Amino acid sequence: MAKGQFNIGDEVAITATVRRRVTEDRVSVSIPTYNQPHSIIERAKVMKGQPIELVGDVKRVDEDQVTVNLGVPVTVNAGTLKLVTRYVAPKRKSPLIDNATSGSRYFGLASSWTSASREGQSREGALK
Repeated sequence: MAKGQFNIGDEVAITATVRRRVTEDRVSVSIPTYNQPHSIIERAKVMKGQPIELVGDVKRVDEDQVTVNLGVPVTVNAGTLKLVTRYVAPKRKSPLIDNATSGSRYFGLASSWTSASREGQSREGALK
């Protein structure tokens, strides 16, 4: 895989191999280049040695290592992943516009200045 092929948020697939059935609804799988035990919930009938595809989102990208969220973070080599869908940032319906606001809404001082000037008081009298 070329460097930079995967980005954060991309949906990727890992082909794992079924090792054994742990419980009635849980199966132990072997993930290539991931040297930790991993089990998934799989209620369908699967056999030992059967390949199974696990799909998750990319959470972190290093030089040749990619961390994928499969319920728990799993770090594997980038060569073992297949890209399912690229992440596309959501589009805004309307652009962000920063409206100019007066300081009176946030600090309350400008309102006392305006009321003091209306009544003809001095600045010191308005702040007391």
